[in-house]
This record gives sequence, C-alpha cells and structure tokens, in this order.
Amino acid sequence: QEYAFLTHLWPGLVALDLLNQFLAWYRPQERDPGQAERIYTYYCDRLISLTEQPIGSFLFALFRSSSLVNKVIELVEEASREYASLDHTNGRPERPSTVFLTGSMYTRIDPFANQYLVRQFNQRGMRVLLDPLAPLIEYLLEENSAEALQLPTGAIDNGAAKLMVNRIRRRIYLSAQVLHPWLPGFGISKVLSAGSDIVDRYPVSESPVTIGAVLYAWGKKAYDGAVIVSPWGCNHALISEALLRHQHHIPMLFLYTDGSPIDERRINDFIYKVQRSTSRRKPLASGKLSEGKVAQTGAAEIRA
Repeated sequence: QEYAFLTHLWPGLVALDLLNQFLAWYRPQERDPGQAERIYTYYCDRLISLTEQPIGSFLFALFRSSSLVNKVIELVEEASREYASLDHTNGRPERPSTVFLTGSMYTRIDPFANQYLVRQFNQRGMRVLLDPLAPLIEYLLEENSAEALQLPTGAIDNGAAKLMVNRIRRRIYLSAQVLHPWLPGFGISKVLSAGSDIVDRYPVSESPVTIGAVLYAWGKKAYDGAVIVSPWGCNHALISEALLRHQHHIPMLFLYTDGSPIDERRINDFIYKVQRSTSRRKPLASGKLSEGKVAQTGAAEIRA
C-alpha cells in the first residue's frame, strides 16, 4: 500500500509543487490581471483528474505508474510553455526581487494559514520562490521514518522507495527546467548538506530541511531574501530561527501566525531592506540550469 501511494500520488505532488511555483513566480509579470491564476486553476484541475482514480492493488499501481508519470510530464511541459509566455523581460538582466518562502510545511503551503503571503509579495512586485513540499517527503525516506505518512521502512523497501521517488522527481523537474532554468532542483541530499555545518542530523524534524533549503537556494543565487513562516510556538520553527538568525548576510523575515493579521508594515520594511541590500544577488545566466545540463533534445543529467 505504501508503494501504491508513492507511485500514484508522488508524481502529482511534485507537479503540484511546480504549478504553485509557476504561479508565485510569474504573477507579478502578468499583463492581464488573473491570467497566471487562470492557468494555474486549469492545470490543477487536469492534474486532479489524472490522480483521482482509485489506487487499487500494488501491481496495478506499479503498472500504471510509468504511464501516469509520462502524462504528468506532458502536463508540466504544457504549463511550462504557458507560464514562460508571461515572462516579458525579453532577456533583460533587470528582474523583480525574489523572496524565498519556507517554514512550517502546513503554514507555507496553505494560503489561508499564511494569510496569502505569496499574493501579498506578488502584489508588491516581488517574485516568490517556494520551498517545495516534495523534499520533506524525501527527507522522511532518507531518515527511514514512517512517522506521519507511513512511508516504507527497512533496508530493502526504504531503499527502493528512495530510488523511485528520486527518479520521478528528477524527470518531472527536468521537464520544467528546460524553459525555467532559474528553478532549483531541491534534491534532499544537497539540501541537507547545505545546512549540515550548523544543524545536526538529530532530532529528525523539519528544521534541517528548512535550514538546508534556505542555505542551499541562497548558494544557488536563487533569491534575494528569505521569509520563514510558521505557526505560533512551533518548536521546529524556533530551532530554525535560532540557527538562521546568525546568517547575517541573508536578509530574513521570521513570521509566526496565530490567526491575527500579519503586520503589513513588517512586510513592507522587509521588502525595502531586500531591495536596498548590498547582498543583492545576480540572476542565473540564461540557459543554465542550477543543477545539471540540458541538451537541445531536452535530455539531461540532474545532480539533485
């Protein structure tokens, strides 16, 4: 049953990460208000139709997996082309400042929980790079943990699951990176390695993934300032803040939600600091991936 879950829903989860990312990145550039969101809704509906079929037995899910991944890749490629058409920079080096949004899994992903932070930054002309959900799933597999999601454990089952999800994520991300070379791969091994100097492997929690993602994406020059949003009193978030606050070279904003409105003055102040910061990063060179190389045929070796 665990394999059936991974083969059936994992491709959809990775694709949803990318659709969320495209919306957060391109909404500030749309000429027709609501265009980016309409594209997002259309492809989300199609993605749901691909993954809503009953999982069935393990053998059936395994048989169907290859076909499903191919269909998901086709969908991501179509969405990639539509969103790429919204990029009106025409190759100019100037581009909006980019905010990296990370933190608690449920808070950063759910717009209601984070009080629509992505939209708030987009409305202020800022692109948002989202910390995807997929690396957290790979992290639980990496730690051989069945907590929360009942993922496969044991040397053989866990090893096979890690190989499978890694391969599927790479293929789907590659289909998006061809037209969107700014998109980091967020491979879990690279994320954990980026934060290993300041956070230990134990205890197993969201903290190593959050800290590693902030440092990894900064090292890739993928954003200009980081926002870490979490529920009030979250232990993982407090650990992440305590360790990340010492990274003074990275503009950061720590937000905790408890149902009260977020003070927009803090958001505006953070944006001002990001735009004025001397640590402003240059964009990735056009046509270069942050991980791997893309050939004209679209084939690539992704080192994530």
